[in-house]
Amino acid sequence: MSSSGESVPSGSVPAGSAPDSPWTAEAWLPQATQQPAHQPAQPAPTPSPVRKRSRSVVGMAALGLAVLGLIVEVIAIAIAAPASATVTTWAVASVLAWITNGLTLVAVVTGLVAVVARLGRWWGAPAIVVGLLANPWLQVTVLGAFG
Repeated sequence: MSSSGESVPSGSVPAGSAPDSPWTAEAWLPQATQQPAHQPAQPAPTPSPVRKRSRSVVGMAALGLAVLGLIVEVIAIAIAAPASATVTTWAVASVLAWITNGLTLVAVVTGLVAVVARLGRWWGAPAIVVGLLANPWLQVTVLGAFG
């Protein structure tokens, strides 16, 4: 029952209740704040252009090493592939193959670090794949298993 004698359903507030009562809907709605008419509206502060440090440098470096290893391997194959290859060209191609082994191994390890440490996952994952596929030792081992 309300103070006027009428019955009020449970959970509702009588219509004549005070507006600052915590049980009214108006008390829970956000109040609009108005600035006086004589003051102009203040613009929102603009953030200063601060250069954000890229966290994906490790992943990019890994992919760069893997692609560089792939390029060195293609050059080594191009040197050693002709039928007129001499001992010297085979030696140069062999050195390039060892360089490719090192580059791709470092690329795979750096790519794993990038993926695990979240330092450029989208760059590190392809670096792992390219590094494994471009590794000459792994290629010889896999192809030797088939033959």
